[in-house]
Amino acid sequence: MSTKEPAFETFGKWRNSLEKVQEVKNFPPGRHPSVTYAGLPVFNVAEMEPGFHGNIIHVLEFGLGDTVNAIPIIKGTRKAFPDACLVVYCEKRWLEIVRPYLSEKDELIGWDVRVHAYERILKELNGSGVSGVIIPYMLSFPEQLAYGESKQEALVRRLNLQLFVPEIRPELPISAQDQLRGEKILSAEGLVKNAFVVMAPNVGRQSNKFWKKSSFEELARLIMGELGVRVVLLGEGSEVDLDVPGIVRFSDLTVFEAGWVISQSSFFVGLDSGLSHVSAVFNIPSLTLYPYVSQDVLPFEVRVHSPFSSAIRTTSQCPEILPIDVLNCIRALKERGSLRPPTFCPACGRGMWYIDKASSYKVFRRCVCGTRITVSVGQHQTLSNEVRLSSFQANEMREDTFSLPENLPEMRPFLDGLKGKDHFTISGFLTQRMDFAQNKSESIHFSLDGILFCLKTLGYVPQKIIKSQLNDQKESLTAKFIAVDCSQDFQKISLEWGGRKLVVPDWRWYLQYFSWESWANEQLLEQLPKKVAEGDGFRAASEVAKAVF
Repeated sequence: MSTKEPAFETFGKWRNSLEKVQEVKNFPPGRHPSVTYAGLPVFNVAEMEPGFHGNIIHVLEFGLGDTVNAIPIIKGTRKAFPDACLVVYCEKRWLEIVRPYLSEKDELIGWDVRVHAYERILKELNGSGVSGVIIPYMLSFPEQLAYGESKQEALVRRLNLQLFVPEIRPELPISAQDQLRGEKILSAEGLVKNAFVVMAPNVGRQSNKFWKKSSFEELARLIMGELGVRVVLLGEGSEVDLDVPGIVRFSDLTVFEAGWVISQSSFFVGLDSGLSHVSAVFNIPSLTLYPYVSQDVLPFEVRVHSPFSSAIRTTSQCPEILPIDVLNCIRALKERGSLRPPTFCPACGRGMWYIDKASSYKVFRRCVCGTRITVSVGQHQTLSNEVRLSSFQANEMREDTFSLPENLPEMRPFLDGLKGKDHFTISGFLTQRMDFAQNKSESIHFSLDGILFCLKTLGYVPQKIIKSQLNDQKESLTAKFIAVDCSQDFQKISLEWGGRKLVVPDWRWYLQYFSWESWANEQLLEQLPKKVAEGDGFRAASEVAKAVF
């Protein structure tokens, strides 16, 4: 395999390397991708010939997490177009992560994050005249908000790569030599498999997205005292400087050695940083902390791709993440018997990765659509995804009124009762006070967004929605739905949203752009038209701006 590691002292060297690639692989005749980014044609499976044999250019983002999460997309493009040449631009530090996934004919080019901004890389690519299609990993997708997707998931969907990348699961190529070194590292400290918890505190960095050092220290003491297991810290230099007796610190490991240590642990706790993404490579339970609010991270965005991972972050129900909250989460996730998340959302079908709160015997899960479920620790996984039905036969004209289910077991009878209706009205309570002393093994708290997603899947659209606030802890919903052909145009809809009246020209726009009312803030709202313009064009952005402002 040809590997380039240009020093980038001048961009002329880079341009020469690209021109060399252009001479070898030319864009074949036929359809060209219609979408461009920074003047370059964007890769799209649906718009390319099956025998495409030109360049597929991956420009990876910064950081360890961005690199390991890109591997499924790199492999997916290779699977979709086996005759193409992959040209991968990767941060120099992580070249050895990407190298094993490329063939002899591919190109691996290293660049220095301290020297080159992402936008400048794309500008140089455009100026070089390189032929082929590009996968820019920083594409903006406004509907990502509504879908609760990660950047990688949104990218795969928009580029029609779902068939070739059915799941985003990061990869890290750990060799036999890495394993041997990792085993020696653990043995030197007397650590054995599944007898320690790994934490990546990153306390030496300055950022608003990191947890307090004192909180990590208290958590480490709680884990060792309450759970009776040792705590291992991973990071670089001062990132592991916690003042806790008996703690083990590893600050000089390679990413592959660190990955092996994580793979041997019983649990991983980290922040929105590279090692949290590395933990997703392995089948161990993990918890990612988001003790901050940032414009860079969407509320309840899935960022650590693992069926064994959960997240806890600050919310209106949990304004501060406390060490005892994290300890309770670890207890609950370790003691379930099954590592996978406890349920899929009964409203929209997505995985409920997010934890609002946890006690020693209950976990309060929340979906991106706003639906919440209380799960007792030790209960088996709820198969609530089975309640989703594929279609209805609308052959009756009379209207009925249905009450919303109050708990999960009532969901299937509720949906069965809607069969054969042309139109109907549903009413009931959306939210109620979350009670730690509740005797029910599971309880469900529907959201307006969740109901809309669920019924849209079944072929129903809203005509009218009335939401009433009964008190601080409870609100009611009355909504009229009608069965429609999903290909037809829909009329505008108005509803209460974020303390204001929202009017959108097409009800589908609500689900695409606005279905995050329960956690949207003014900053995100003001950014929305810009995100829509970047993803869906100026006309759509103008309509969204009218609805917002």
